[in-house]
Amino acid sequence: MQKYQIQIKLRSDLCVSDGGIYNSAVDTDVCYDINGFPYIPAKRLKGCLREAALELKDWGHKLSPDKMFGCEGNQTGSIRIGNAYLINLSEYEALVNKYKGHMLLHPQNILGQFTYVRIQTSVDRETGTAEENSLRTIRVINKGCVFTAEVSMDDRQAMEEVQFHSLELCCRALRHMGISRTRGLGEVEVTLQKAADHEKDLKDADGLKDADESKIADELKIADGEGEEPEEQKSDFLEYEIYLHEPVICKSVNGEEENTMDYIDGGKILGLLVKLCKERSEADFQKLLSEKNLKCSNAYLSDGKQRLVEVPASLYSVKNEKKLYADRSVPIPDGDDAPGEIRQLKPMKHCYVFRDLNGVLHTRSVELQESCHHRRPEDKSIGRACDEESGNSTFYQISSITPGQRFRGYVMASPDIIKIISQCIRENPDIMLGYGRIAEYGSASWQIIKTEEKKEIRKQAVREFMIKLESPAIIYSSNAAYTADWHILAEEIEACLNIRSDVVEEKQKFINYTTVGGFQVTWGMRKPALEAFDKGTVLCYKCREAVEIPVGETIWLGERCTEGYGEATVTAIEKSEKRDYYCERITETQDSDVVTCNPDRIPDTNPEYPLKELSASESSFLWKLCMDKFEQYVYFTAGSNAWNDIQKPDWDKEVLKPTVSNLLLMCSESSSKQEVDLAARERFKKKAEGKKDKETSWNQINSCVCEQARELPGRFMNEYGVEDFHIDQELVEFFYLKEYLKQLKYALRHEKEGKDS
Repeated sequence: MQKYQIQIKLRSDLCVSDGGIYNSAVDTDVCYDINGFPYIPAKRLKGCLREAALELKDWGHKLSPDKMFGCEGNQTGSIRIGNAYLINLSEYEALVNKYKGHMLLHPQNILGQFTYVRIQTSVDRETGTAEENSLRTIRVINKGCVFTAEVSMDDRQAMEEVQFHSLELCCRALRHMGISRTRGLGEVEVTLQKAADHEKDLKDADGLKDADESKIADELKIADGEGEEPEEQKSDFLEYEIYLHEPVICKSVNGEEENTMDYIDGGKILGLLVKLCKERSEADFQKLLSEKNLKCSNAYLSDGKQRLVEVPASLYSVKNEKKLYADRSVPIPDGDDAPGEIRQLKPMKHCYVFRDLNGVLHTRSVELQESCHHRRPEDKSIGRACDEESGNSTFYQISSITPGQRFRGYVMASPDIIKIISQCIRENPDIMLGYGRIAEYGSASWQIIKTEEKKEIRKQAVREFMIKLESPAIIYSSNAAYTADWHILAEEIEACLNIRSDVVEEKQKFINYTTVGGFQVTWGMRKPALEAFDKGTVLCYKCREAVEIPVGETIWLGERCTEGYGEATVTAIEKSEKRDYYCERITETQDSDVVTCNPDRIPDTNPEYPLKELSASESSFLWKLCMDKFEQYVYFTAGSNAWNDIQKPDWDKEVLKPTVSNLLLMCSESSSKQEVDLAARERFKKKAEGKKDKETSWNQINSCVCEQARELPGRFMNEYGVEDFHIDQELVEFFYLKEYLKQLKYALRHEKEGKDS
């Protein structure tokens, strides 16, 4: 993919909304990220460029919008467009990460640096007044902001120059975007240019900072043909980790865009590996297709250290007792160990778990997000999206996996195939996953965690053991039909472990069900929807005599194991192990939910970090942020001081009221505190009646303003954890004087209204 860049300069205020409501005070909001920085979604940019291409085609230009941007069905466009971010976003994000957690870097404070809120109403044409209940607020991005979006073009089609020329024409034709284009908003200047070539360093990626630097360096040397060959010559197991830079859509079996799975299934990993091998060489592609022992696991949520798996179906929550859960695979104890009361249980909610060495169960959930989209009608004279029965124009939502999360999986194959796969991963650290990959979705990075040679499986003689499905399992019955009968699953397990059915004394089942399917892109057809056993399913076995099984190992059951289906683990149940029926569960934390039988084993999940003072002089961005907050601080401080000062007995309130009005007029006509002082002296030194009293009031006000404004910068820096915030003292006094006079005016009016009532 050849890299290019689209630059968007705002010639007027812009509102690119996704239909979501982030703030109840704003009816129509802009799109912004978790830190508060606004951005232009790639879907919107792509749609506008497509409209420009259609117009150019109508004007006689030889363009193919469907080939450039894709179309409905299975035709993927040759141009991939990313979100448009602020031109200096990397610098801003570095400052936010440096002072992470600082009160001034709240997302709404950052958003206020680049946007403001407009208020508008609808007018009743008959009365000429505002219609009732028509007041609306809209947030817009400030005029002058510059955004850039990365663009990739498929150079395999030998059409790069044609694509570049066509896209450049579309950019030049694009003049407006966003809402209210005919009402002064959304005027833009769009240009296309070649992006500077740069290599992404995986160790500097947000989600891959924990990678070992020396390991990455050795891997890069090997990729270039230098250094010694790694252990991949004998490795038949490769573990990888994926970090999501953008939302990823993994559609569920029903195929509707509003649903997504919360993991990356092995079929997508397999398809990606096949694509990379085919691009690398035809020989590698043929080797991969002929591999019989290839298995690609599902990529599940990772905490950066290990792969989490589905919570066992044998664990149940205790109703109305959030701090307790029960292990149904353990018989209810009797005698002295019997619980005081039998509580009502319900299945534990879907989540991903791992147990540490102390037996503590940690649970986490994948974060999902909803994005709003719309399709404008074919009749462009309408100028807006609207719901139509034909479906040509409609509003819809897309559910996706939130970026910034890690997912971990593995590949099992022969050493030759593992070597090819590892080379593909090193040569292609940046990948695209899921649906909507040509705009807004799917950007990710991956790296190799480890490669190793699996040792010979050692079997252990046990009488009680447990089989847990780590991924959905598709099972055939003896009639060659798909089935969700747990007896058939048990037969499959016994056949895989080579256990005779007459040896099994007792079986205990905890079953989860799901529906699996998919879509075959090459054929353009859906895969059949099948009922299957879902991950988390548990079967407990008790045998009459000891049987030899691969304890602690992974086995594969059923069909389509190459795509991640049928992964299961074997665990022995030790008789000597004390297993409590009711276990204590502590309150969920932000990072994880820790469940344990012993609260003393729980690690500290909320360490306190010292707050670092923010240096306002480090950048203009931080200084403006401090200045905005300082203005708010002055406003509230002036209000508090004014209401307190008006209660002073030596202040003549009858004289104070006209004096404040005169001073407010002087402030509006002056540009500095010095000009206000000069104008006040000229006005109040006259010998007219009442001028002397007004001069006295002015001196009282001026004395309070100078004294209180002198302390404001220092107090602000102390209260908000800021240093090096330098601001001209005369400017502070002038700004404080205006706010102080406004508050005095409101205080006097409020006092008068109170007396009248």
